[in-house]
Amino acid sequence: MQFRRALLASVIGASLGGAGLAHAEQDILEPEPAPRLTRTGPVNLLPEAVAARVNDDRVTATTWAGYDGGKRSPLLTATVEARVVGRLVFVAGAGYTANVPGAPGFRPQVGLRAQLLDQSRHGVDGAVALMYRQDQFTEEGGFFQGALALQRQMGRLLLVANLLYGQDGEGDDRYGEARLAPLVDLRHGLRVGLDARYRHDLWSDDPRGASRDRPVSELVAAPTASFTHGTWIVMAEAGFSSVSMPATQNGVIALAGIGSCF
Repeated sequence: MQFRRALLASVIGASLGGAGLAHAEQDILEPEPAPRLTRTGPVNLLPEAVAARVNDDRVTATTWAGYDGGKRSPLLTATVEARVVGRLVFVAGAGYTANVPGAPGFRPQVGLRAQLLDQSRHGVDGAVALMYRQDQFTEEGGFFQGALALQRQMGRLLLVANLLYGQDGEGDDRYGEARLAPLVDLRHGLRVGLDARYRHDLWSDDPRGASRDRPVSELVAAPTASFTHGTWIVMAEAGFSSVSMPATQNGVIALAGIGSCF
C-alpha cells in the first residue's frame, strides 16, 4: 500500500512538473505582447514642446495664443496630430510667430512623431520626431528639425525633457535647443510647474551667416499650469523671455492654450 501511494505521488508530481515546464517554455518562446495604448487625453502640455507619449485617440488638436515681449510680437499657433498606426502620428500645423523681434509672419510646419519607449516597460516614456518648419531660418526657406522627447512620472511629479537639433536645407546653418519642465499634479486634472527652454545657434558654414538678421540665442523661463477634463485641456504660461541678436532684448511672455482629442 505504501509503495502504491509513493508511486502515485511520483506520477502526479512528474505530471505537474511537466505541465509547469511546458508553461515556462511557452512563456519563453511566445513573443511579449506590445503594450496597449492608454487613453490619457491630450499629451501636449507645453507650448512648442515635443510630447514623449502617443495616446490612443485618432486626432489631437492644440492651439496657443499670447504675446512674447522678448520678440515684441504676438504669437498664435495651431497644431493637429493624426495617429497613423500604432504609436506613429502625423503632425501638421502653422503659426503666426516672429523669427526676429518685431517681424511676425505666418509659417507652417509638418512632420512625424513616434513613441519608442514606454515607462511601464522601459522606465521612461520616449519619442522621436522629424519636422520641417519655417519659423526659423526663414531667409533660407525654413529648416529640418530632429527631436528627442523623454518624460517620467514619479508619483505626483512629472519630468519632461526635450533635446532638439535643426539645420536649414543647405545644411550650413544649425541650432540646438534644450527644454526641461518639472510638473506636479495638485489634484485630479490640475497640474502646475516650471517650463524652461534655451535655444542657441551652433556652428555655421554659411559665409552670409554673420550678416543675417536672426537671433543668436533665446531663453524662456515661465511658471505653467494646465487643467484636464476628459478629452479637453486648458493651459496657461507666463514668465520671462530673452532674445539675443546679439543685442539682448528682454520681456514678459504670456500664453494661453486649449487642446482636445477626438
